[in-house]
Amino acid sequence: MSPTLTAGGPRGARIAHGLAASYEELASLLEDLTGGQWREPTRCAGWEVRDVAGHVTGLASDVASGAVGSRTGDQQAADLRELSPPAMAQSLRGSAAAIGRFLDGFGEDTWRAPSGIGADTFEQSYRRLWNDLYVHTDDIRTALGLPSGRGPALAASVAHMEDRLKRAGFGPARVLLRAPDPTTDGTADGAADGAADAVLELVFGEADDAPATPLTDPLRFVLVATGRVDPSELGLPPEVNIYRTYSGRP
Repeated sequence: MSPTLTAGGPRGARIAHGLAASYEELASLLEDLTGGQWREPTRCAGWEVRDVAGHVTGLASDVASGAVGSRTGDQQAADLRELSPPAMAQSLRGSAAAIGRFLDGFGEDTWRAPSGIGADTFEQSYRRLWNDLYVHTDDIRTALGLPSGRGPALAASVAHMEDRLKRAGFGPARVLLRAPDPTTDGTADGAADGAADAVLELVFGEADDAPATPLTDPLRFVLVATGRVDPSELGLPPEVNIYRTYSGRP
């Protein structure tokens, strides 16, 4: 019988290390793109690859400079969309390095302290940032016909979805996922198979009598929870979309 796990995901310093690795992964992907690839449409309505990259890079810059919330995603994309792929990658690396230096001095108590962004702790805020980076990197990879990334970034995204939905009072619902492997880096094609026999059960609200979803790939759940896949595919209501109360772009 497959073991059933409770949710967790990377925490503390592992978030800092994983965030840095994910930024470098995206920068390495961006710097070698052709002009045609740069202008490929993505599943983010109205955004090309360069716009998604501009949002991610602009957000990293805003975080690094202490200006979170000063620009919308559309403004970040518009401000940077004329950069070349190598210039975008260079800008992203610079902001990622600044974020890394800021997080280097964090101890356990700091990670659990209020971040000043809503009701988030620093751990929640930077896991949210990592999730945004992971999902938008997947938007780019999908637009370019590349396999999706797996490993710690996916585990962090699942943990972020669970946290956001529970804090929003979503439920009742039971979501069954093939557990993402929080220790494995790499892309699809078996990269996350270390936990292939484990089931991750996410329980929302008073869900004792709620039917469980079909056993689902964790990335598919992340795409559902960010409005990229119809939630009815998993038998879930529209409220599972974590952006449902926001006017901004997922």
